[in-house]
Parts: sequence; C-alpha cells; structure tokens
Amino acid sequence: MKTPLAIVAADLHLRSLTWPSRPAIQGDSFFAFSQILEIAKKKKINELWLGGDVVETLHTGTPNSATVNVLRSGMADAFAAEINVRHIYGNHDNIEPDWIYACGGPPAMSKDRPVTIKGRTVLGLSWMPSRFLREAQAAAEADIVLCHQAWAELMPGEGSEGQLTHFRGAKLVVTGDLHQHIYKKVRREGLSPLRVLSPGATHMCKSNEPTSHYVAVLYDDYSITWVRLRSRAVLRYTVNDAAELDSLCLQLPEAIAKATQVAMVQNLPSELITPIFILRDHSGIPGVERRVTNVVGSFAHVFYRPPKIKISEETGDIAETQVSYSLGEFVAQESAGDPPVTDLLQALLEPGIKPAETIKQHRERYMQC
Repeated sequence: MKTPLAIVAADLHLRSLTWPSRPAIQGDSFFAFSQILEIAKKKKINELWLGGDVVETLHTGTPNSATVNVLRSGMADAFAAEINVRHIYGNHDNIEPDWIYACGGPPAMSKDRPVTIKGRTVLGLSWMPSRFLREAQAAAEADIVLCHQAWAELMPGEGSEGQLTHFRGAKLVVTGDLHQHIYKKVRREGLSPLRVLSPGATHMCKSNEPTSHYVAVLYDDYSITWVRLRSRAVLRYTVNDAAELDSLCLQLPEAIAKATQVAMVQNLPSELITPIFILRDHSGIPGVERRVTNVVGSFAHVFYRPPKIKISEETGDIAETQVSYSLGEFVAQESAGDPPVTDLLQALLEPGIKPAETIKQHRERYMQC
C-alpha cells in the first residue's frame, strides 16, 4: 500500500503586494501559504517540501515586517504540528540571510547532504547559474531531486538554463520556477524515463499565468494527487469589435457580482474578495479602457491589454490589430525598478538596437555575475 511522502509546493513568492505596481492587490501569497500548512496538518503528512522562490526578495532585498511575521507564524505552526519543512533557494530568494531559517525554520537543503525519507533519498539543489548546473546534475545521486531552474524540456527558448535529461541517477525531479502545475515523464537515452513534477506557483504572479493553483501530495511510489488551493477570482475577456464590447459592458456587473459572491461563500480573506478582471482588446476602438473601467468601478482590479495597430501604407486603413503587452508596462508590473531590467529597457528603446541581440548580451552578462 502506498504511503504519502510529502506535500510539495513551490514559488510561494511571499510578500504583501502581489504586484508592486498594484498596491490594492495584496494578501494572495499569505493566504496560499496558510492553506498549504492546513493541508499538511489535515492530511497528517509531516513533510513539507518548498521548491524555491519562497520569499520574494529579488526586487526588494529584504521582506517587510508583514512577510516576516507570516513566515515566523508559519514556521512556528509547522514546528508545533511536527511538520518537517525542507526548502531550497530559487532565483527570487536571498541566500544570505536564509529567511526561513531566520524565522525559526530549518536551513536550506544542501546539495552535498541528501536525506532519507521513508526509504527514499532526497537531495536539494538550489538555483544556480547554468554554467554550474551540468556538474551539479552529474553529482546528484538521489532518488528525488528538489530543484528550481528553467528547464529546456519545460520552458524552451533562450531563457532555458539546463536539460532535465542530464539527471542520470534520479527517479523523480521536483522543480520550481515554471509556475504551472504538471506531472510528466521525460525520456532519457539508455535509462528509464525521468518523472518530473512541477507544483506550479501558489497564486497568480503574472497576469498571463494560470488562475488555478495546487499543491501536490507525493507518495512513495512516485504517484501524486493534486490538492487545489482557494484563490482570488480572475475573469478573462477578449473583445474584437464594437458589438462584443457592448455585450461585455452589459454582462460585466453581473459577472463581477457573481465572482465576488463565490469568493465570500468560499470564505476568502477580505483582501481577496475583489476579483481581477483582465481584458484583451483586439478591437482598435478608442476609449475601450476608460469605458470598461467606468463600468467596473472599484468592484474589480482591471488589467487592460491594449491593441497594437498597424496602418496600411497604401490605404491608410488598419491593416492588423493585435494585443500588445508593452515593455514599459512589463517593467512597471514585474521589475519594480530592478536596475538590470531598467538598463535593458533603455537599450531596447535606443534607435537601431536589435532586441534579440541586446537580450542575449544582457543574459550573458547576468550569467557571468
């Protein structure tokens, strides 16, 4: 009979504000963290594994007092319930100081000291620059590896840091950073397939991410079950023309009221009652954001994705309309004034700069830090 090994979560990004540029949206990460601890206690599972990016410090340097208090309370709660918290660092965590350890929890797992849990060896590999990753993977001798990287098999493209197939001794890799919950097998030449588990983020950290969030219950036979977390309601709509915009404006009050009512029935914290409303505008109609914002009022947090319009040189008419997520908006929402990102933005705005080459140069410089 299979028995549970651990509750597995990642990418908690604990901080008061979900987005620094949106001070009215807060509390999402704290509520998710409290649920994770309750799930472990309710299911009587005394292992909680956190796959990196636990405390958001990339842009702030240090967590604020509210975050520290939540973390201290959570570690005390885990200790009282005899729950072993095992964690690694992600690329958004501070290695020094280790905030979990500073708030009463254990130090981060070491890549040199695997632990044995119910007959399975578990090794923690905190995030590292890609130039060190291949060697660390070759030395990772354990049944289960807990890590936090952008893997080519999960996140293809220039941002990938390594390949999962370079793990030769592991049977299961639990990874953070993807922000999507998946459980799949990756083929390895000459070996059995590698099981890969990404629990995903515990709340929506970017407006284009999934709106459903989970933790995984991992069993000793490497099977899992998903446990869904309660979270803030998110409404997504797209408008392509004036008729769809008119219809949306008529539907919105009822849709937002229903989402708010469901949140209250679910007993969400008061700061999570107000839903997020994301509008992707393909219409090219002037004043869409203002009209929708007037309809929504203060009953939802509005994220507006404006159209990018191309004008035909021959006729002067609209040749193409598509959603544009501006670089300026991205920096405001995600970087919170992060200097390297600001430098990149300035470079990209200079005439004659080729974005792909500039991004590659900044990435190479970052990896050498």
